[in-house]
Amino acid sequence: MRCCFNPKFLLAAAVLVAGTWLAAPQAALPVAAVLIALSCPVSMFLTMRQPQGHSCATPDDADDSSDRDPEIDEHIRTLRSEIEDLRCKHEKT
Repeated sequence: MRCCFNPKFLLAAAVLVAGTWLAAPQAALPVAAVLIALSCPVSMFLTMRQPQGHSCATPDDADDSSDRDPEIDEHIRTLRSEIEDLRCKHEKT
């Protein structure tokens, strides 16, 4: 099972607990408990919001057809047309 904790959140939580301990030592334990309870949901939220890199083509990249097969370009145009037709049908309902 892969760990889902976001390292940036864990670092921020550790800094927050350390700062709380320095400013008000009696409040450090409750703050740590709350951050431990929130660590998984907040980490999952931050992980889902991260950009996934350049694995998906952007519209600008998709139009660069200089190195693709013409049959693939035609297939892409056909699929885009079908998608647009389905969107129009969906909006009418």
